[in-house]
Amino acid sequence: MPSSRFRFVFLLIAAILTAGQFLLFQTLISTGALPNPIAVHWGFSGEPDGFGDPNAYVLGITFTYLVLLSLLAYFGFGLRKRLLKPLLFGTVAFLFGFLFLLFSITTLVQVGRSATDAALEPWLLISLLVLPLGIVALALGTPQVSLSDKLQISVRGLALLKLDYSELVSVEQITLRARDFGGLGIRYGNKTLAFIPSPGSGVLISTNFGESIAVRTKNPEILIAALRAKIGS
Repeated sequence: MPSSRFRFVFLLIAAILTAGQFLLFQTLISTGALPNPIAVHWGFSGEPDGFGDPNAYVLGITFTYLVLLSLLAYFGFGLRKRLLKPLLFGTVAFLFGFLFLLFSITTLVQVGRSATDAALEPWLLISLLVLPLGIVALALGTPQVSLSDKLQISVRGLALLKLDYSELVSVEQITLRARDFGGLGIRYGNKTLAFIPSPGSGVLISTNFGESIAVRTKNPEILIAALRAKIGS
């Protein structure tokens, strides 16, 4: 889970990027480097098919960022649910990064050109899909549980959760179903953070701060025995 320092630094960088992009786009508008009207929507062919006022466009982008920054601040420092906090913060952080990249590319590609000439190359459209597809692949990855000095749950080599054994209360075998958590992937429901790439057997780990962790595993008995040895239950 990202530390409070990491969340603060990310929020600060995101705020700086928001201000910097706003000033850059406003400069490009005032110098006539961006077309008026400006392309604001592209079809699947990569050709622009929607246009608008550049000032309204930039204000709309900036307002979107401000909403995301507010959500980052709340999820990072206001939300009290420990297991839900990093999930929501990470989701909004990814959304901010993706939109920042998307708006940067689609706006800067129009510099010195008319809006109708601001077609997006096919390779660029494909590259923009890589990030969201990567997130889907991460969410549907099989969780790996490590029991070293702390309980650690990783997906595709990325450590997503670490807890001290002193924070764990009990562990039991359960059957994980997608409908119980709103679908497959990394989910949160009923005060439970679930790693459920597929339905089936798993373990439910209860904590002393009121939330639980559900992990899909093909060998729940082995994991339960190892966890109980660690937490002494």
